[in-house]
Amino acid sequence: MNNLPFEDTDYRQFKNTFLATVLVGMNFPTVQSNDTRKKEWKEYCQALFSLSGIDGIFEKPIVINRDDQKLRFLFGSNLAQVLISGDGYRNFADTVIPHAFKLKQFVTGVAGCEHPSLIGIRKIDIFQIEGISGVEFDQTQVRNHFFSDKYIGQEEGRAALDESEQKMPDMVKHIWKEGDYTLTLRSVFMKAQGKDNLYQLVFDSEEHYAPADGVDLSKLDELLKDINKDLYNAYMWCVSDNVKNIMEKGKE
Repeated sequence: MNNLPFEDTDYRQFKNTFLATVLVGMNFPTVQSNDTRKKEWKEYCQALFSLSGIDGIFEKPIVINRDDQKLRFLFGSNLAQVLISGDGYRNFADTVIPHAFKLKQFVTGVAGCEHPSLIGIRKIDIFQIEGISGVEFDQTQVRNHFFSDKYIGQEEGRAALDESEQKMPDMVKHIWKEGDYTLTLRSVFMKAQGKDNLYQLVFDSEEHYAPADGVDLSKLDELLKDINKDLYNAYMWCVSDNVKNIMEKGKE
């Protein structure tokens, strides 16, 4: 995308990151189960996961967990996704690309769709903040510590919250669209579940590509790299030097 406010930033491999999850997904027109697709699904499971097959493909969502790799695959009647935990993420080329091609094999080989309607990447970074019992946090101060002045003051692209997001009224949301691409940034401060004095500042970045005539999967590698580059530039533009210093030196 060319209309984004973020500077182009050379990729750096940091010692530590705040990355919690990476989601890679493809959407395609809804398909129904039949004998041929059941056979293709069984062969797919055996070849990629060494599983004999799980009943119900295209009749219900099917989840396959690979705990040793910190992965969760989701297969449905109109989507295929892989969720990669921060602990299981090494780098984009070694982690995202191979698993994205597993999704491609499902979409083309099992669902029988050569041109999915959408591909996308979503990344969630979480900054943990420990508080003091009985003392309320100053959200402005927290945001100023973790986010750059440029991001905090960014009005262009500011978007209204949808119905589900309105449950978190403090969320800040930006959307940029160009052609068939849409990039969305969200950030929200919240209390960590089950923890009395622990809070989280969540940074949620997502970009998807949805051309009217479907995605050309022969260019999957290139498309995903372009999306990831936009998300990396967005993150590096949005976070503060405080965050970059921690990533460079490592978390204490």
